[in-house]
Parts: sequence; structure tokens; C-alpha cells
Amino acid sequence: SSGFDSGDEVTCTVTPYDGDAVGTALSDSVTIQNTPPELSDLSLSPTTVYTNDTITATVSSDDDDGDTVSLSYAWYVDGSLVAETGSTLSGATYFDKDAAVYVEVTPNDGTEDGETLTSDTLAVSNTLPEALTVTLTPTTAYTNDTLTATVTTEDDDDDSVSLSYAWYVDDELLSETGATLDGEDWFDKDQEVYVVVTPNDGDEDGDELESDTTTIDNSTPTID
Repeated sequence: SSGFDSGDEVTCTVTPYDGDAVGTALSDSVTIQNTPPELSDLSLSPTTVYTNDTITATVSSDDDDGDTVSLSYAWYVDGSLVAETGSTLSGATYFDKDAAVYVEVTPNDGTEDGETLTSDTLAVSNTLPEALTVTLTPTTAYTNDTLTATVTTEDDDDDSVSLSYAWYVDDELLSETGATLDGEDWFDKDQEVYVVVTPNDGDEDGDELESDTTTIDNSTPTID
């Protein structure tokens, strides 16, 4: 094979000789055919993928003829072809939580396609919800006020986010679990109050978020 390349015509001529005379030579030819390119080691990364991630396909190619190999990609989500967009696929555009994603890659050497290689399938994982901010109002609170926790949340999977509340007075956990805390029942002046909020998307809890601490002010005395 070191003596020829794809497309060459190779001719062999055989001439008989019996020691006295040369006989009639015979010849035959063959045209060297193109060897299709081959793929190996197709992998997807990252191996754990979430809704807004971008998946990248990495593959090795080889061509016995030394031709330049181009690659075409066909991406599938839940068994349906969604894109032929190159070696990457954006989750923000093409897939959601629990989707099954794989890619088929086909090599071409400028003459013909090689055999298509299919990747393993990635299952898109649940993205944990986030509690972004938690604020307590009123910002100046007195003994008989009711504190309200206001929370902003985010979930990349667009899941509905529920919240659990853990209220603390002077670092002691209370039994109250709602979004409000009534001072008549739970705190007095000079005590320090804060809340820890945990988001849940129906599948998993996200990270806890702790509010700033509110110190209960002294109420001005009144005369009736």
C-alpha cells in the first residue's frame, strides 16, 4: 500500500521467459478505490448535564488515504432529530429536564461518507432551585409587629418552587414555619430575629438562604 494512493491505476505486466526465448506478455490493471473515513472514541461532555448546559461532542477520525475528513452531526432529543448544528448543542434552546440526548456523527473524506457513529445517551438532570433574596419587613420592628419574609426564587427548569421557613430568635429555632412571625407570640424588644429559607422544586431542595438579622426595637411608651 505504500506504493499507491486512492485513484491510482496499478498495472502488472507478466512476461514469460524459458531461458531461450521471451514469450508474450500479459497485463491487467486495477484502480485503487477510496477508503471511507472512520470514527472512534465518540464522547459527550459534561457527563452530568443540566437544562441550560451546552453539550459538546468529541470524536476522533482516521482516513487511510490521508484525505481531510469533515464531520456532520445529527442531534436527537427523546428520539427526535432536533438540530444539525455542529459539535455542540445548547440546552437553553433544545432540551429540558429529564430529556434523553445523543448525537450521530458521520465522517466524509470529500468522496464518500464513512460509517455513522452514535454516542451514548445523556439524561438531563434536575437543576436545583435557588432562593435569590430574602428580606424581612418591616425593617424597623417592635415587640408587637409581625415580621414578613419576602423571597425571590429562580428555577432553570421552570418548575414551581415552594418554600419552607425556619425562624430563629436569639439563635433558637422556633416552631413557626410560615412566611410571617407574630411578635406578640414570639419575640420581645432587643431580641434578634432572622429566618432561613429553603426552596424546593418538587424533586429536590435547593441551598438554604439566611436573611439579615433584625433587632427588635424598644416601643415608645404612651399615655392614655
